[in-house]
Amino acid sequence: MNPGAAILVSIATALATSIITFLLYTPKLRADIEKELRSQFMEQKWQTYTQFAELIPQLMKCEAVQHTPLHERQETAQALAKLTGQMFIVGSPEVQKAFIEWIMHHIKTTEGSESDDTTSFALAKLLMAMRLDLGCQPETGTFKDLLTILNSIEPSTTIRYRENQ
Repeated sequence: MNPGAAILVSIATALATSIITFLLYTPKLRADIEKELRSQFMEQKWQTYTQFAELIPQLMKCEAVQHTPLHERQETAQALAKLTGQMFIVGSPEVQKAFIEWIMHHIKTTEGSESDDTTSFALAKLLMAMRLDLGCQPETGTFKDLLTILNSIEPSTTIRYRENQ
């Protein structure tokens, strides 16, 4: 074999190997990148939902105590405003819908035009939607369980579970 042909064969072999490697490696690389992005997105959900959960006692206090000091209400409102944007970025459509419903009830309750129970039920629905969005099974932690937890957070209001809710 002449030296030119040997060079062409080795170039063709190297090119074929590169193409095959690229074709086989690209889907795996893409899958790895997608997996990492999903993981980061789920982490962002956990952070946002946890921050919201940490804010619940303050929110319930503002609803339950008629004359919450202005600075406490302002701090709570600022923290909630910060979370609202995050909630709409990372929340599933079900979480977003439950969040909007809860916000509307929360506003009416703080204005005094709606009962605390209605807002607490909306909050429990929001928390259930968050749990489902994070992958929890619907059987773990019932709606009634969440209301029991909410009652323990702000004992000045007792929310009664209604079967029709």
